[in-house]
Amino acid sequence: MANSLQSLFQAIAQARDENELRSHVMVRVSEYFAAQRWGLFFFDQLPSIEINIRGIVKLALSVEHNPVFRYLVEHHAPVHEELLLPPGMWKTICSRFDHGHVMAGPIVSNSCLVGAVGFTRVRGTPAFEAQDIADLSALCLHLS
Repeated sequence: MANSLQSLFQAIAQARDENELRSHVMVRVSEYFAAQRWGLFFFDQLPSIEINIRGIVKLALSVEHNPVFRYLVEHHAPVHEELLLPPGMWKTICSRFDHGHVMAGPIVSNSCLVGAVGFTRVRGTPAFEAQDIADLSALCLHLS
C-alpha cells in the first residue's frame, strides 16, 4: 500500500504499542517525507540533561542553542529550520551532514508537550516545505 497520509493515519491507529509504532509506522512516515533519518522522542524517557548526556544531544535539546527546538517548545507546532532561519544558516548551528534540513513536530497530551517527532534530510537535498509542515501537523494530531 502506498504511503498516503490516510494510510499513515490508519497505521498509527492500528499500532499495538510503541515498539510497533517505532519499527513499522515511523519508517513509513520517514519515507513519506523523503527523510533520511527520523526520531520519535518522549521526554520522560530521555535522561535528565544534568546526567552525563552526549554533547550533541544536549545542544539539540537546548532552547538556548536550537531555534527549532525552542519554537517547538514555545508554540507546540510543527516547524522546519527554514521557517526560522535564512537558507544555509542551520549548518552553522548543527554541523552534522545528515542533518542538512530538519523538521520537528509536537506530541501533546493534556495540553503538555510530552514528546516530539523529528525528521532530517542530508545536505544537498531539498528543504522541507509548507506542505510537509501541514502533513506533519496532521500526523502529530494522530500521534498525540
